[in-house]
Amino acid sequence: MREMPIQDDEFNAFSKRNKVIFFSSKLIFPIAAIYSIFLPLKLGTIYFYIGLPIILMGLVGMIMVMMKWVNAPLEKLVINGFYRYSRHPMYISTFLVFLGISIAAASWIFVLF
Repeated sequence: MREMPIQDDEFNAFSKRNKVIFFSSKLIFPIAAIYSIFLPLKLGTIYFYIGLPIILMGLVGMIMVMMKWVNAPLEKLVINGFYRYSRHPMYISTFLVFLGISIAAASWIFVLF
């Protein structure tokens, strides 16, 4: 992926609070991802049937965003598709997947992640 690294001078411009949030997100995301693998889904319950379409919407969104990003020209900003609504649609897609998993598993602890 073509992710731009944060330059040292840009990172130093962050406030202490923003730095804590940045590093916390880098710690919480892998823990939540691993936790979600071992989280049992509540099959056959209303929670599962509400959470499953949310998971699928997030996964479809991830695939569409990745395809748009990969096929975009390097010298131009991506401003169509989901990028029309958000500068970071992958975060929204990931949020939908994790939200759907937490609902499908009826895990309020996972919602906190």
